[in-house]
Amino acid sequence: MKFRLAALTALVVVLGFVAPPAQAATPTVPVLVAPADGSTATATDVPLSVTATDPDGDALDVRFEGRAAGATVPGGGTGDPFTIVVIPDTQNYTYAGRQATISGQTQWIVDTRSQLNTAMVIHLGDLVSEYDNLTQWGYTSTAMAILDAAKVPNTVLPGNHDFNPDTGEFAQYDAYFPPSRYLGATWSPSTAGYGGYLGEDLFGSDAVDRRNLDNFALFSAAGRDFLVLNLEWEAPSYTLDWAAKVLATYPDRTAILATHSFVGIEGQRSTVAQRPGGTPPNQLWSDFVSQQYSIRLVVSGHYHDGDLGEANRSDLNRCGQPVQQVLTDYQDRANGGDGWLRYYTFDPAAGTMRATTYSTKL
Repeated sequence: MKFRLAALTALVVVLGFVAPPAQAATPTVPVLVAPADGSTATATDVPLSVTATDPDGDALDVRFEGRAAGATVPGGGTGDPFTIVVIPDTQNYTYAGRQATISGQTQWIVDTRSQLNTAMVIHLGDLVSEYDNLTQWGYTSTAMAILDAAKVPNTVLPGNHDFNPDTGEFAQYDAYFPPSRYLGATWSPSTAGYGGYLGEDLFGSDAVDRRNLDNFALFSAAGRDFLVLNLEWEAPSYTLDWAAKVLATYPDRTAILATHSFVGIEGQRSTVAQRPGGTPPNQLWSDFVSQQYSIRLVVSGHYHDGDLGEANRSDLNRCGQPVQQVLTDYQDRANGGDGWLRYYTFDPAAGTMRATTYSTKL
């Protein structure tokens, strides 16, 4: 048998038979002859050779699998647990002698990556306290570069402190976290990658160029494919039009929406926009999130009141599927947040997501 395997850099073959009728004898286990399991394909036409016999002389259907090198094994509810780390508002770590805290967070992520099987890191915005303060941008950029150097997949998005909310101007953000910082990233594993940004004209002509303020990334873990959709604070309608195109392009990926503000400290969603042309959280839910069947998790920061800065809620989308919505923001706690962050451990076999709150400083 010969099969065309386009754009594969490695071939992994998994053989099996369709179950025989109850009265039939079980076929012998198929034996792979060529190509070798896990071998690198040198052409798009790859002959597949197997030895397969049936005691009853019946016709056999042999199933096989081929996938790109480094891709995870498909399997739905199978696979090892993996982790997504969320870094909430770091604005108060960019001054008052607290600059080492955010670097401590990212170094901890690198140091524990193998232990936690960390697949993605998401920063929830408010990278800095003052959007026009280049010194503050330098501290945050240096801290996030620790992840870059270790090839840990990571994304950022802007909070209300990261650009001019009145005009939408974002020159400083773009200087330190431009698309080029991520377009050229070589993340590990290679199945993770930067997807693109609003203004790249990926899905036709974009109405505006927001650069890396609105972006998305792709990764795979435990046999499942994911998409992280990062939207600027109170995303305007043009951002949501672009975001809908992103999700439509990857309908089979489970989507995680990251945005700066969504759920308040009492689990509510604000109905009032705080920026000109912005979409308030409750409208973002009703007009966008609830209408997109692939979004299953929303992570956000922004809201805080003293030690309060955690909340979660679950609502059904238009397809009747629950969407988990989680607030994480520790900036009002001692020392600008004391290094608290949140990581989520996904266990496909158990069908669970477990949230852990951890201080890398304490």
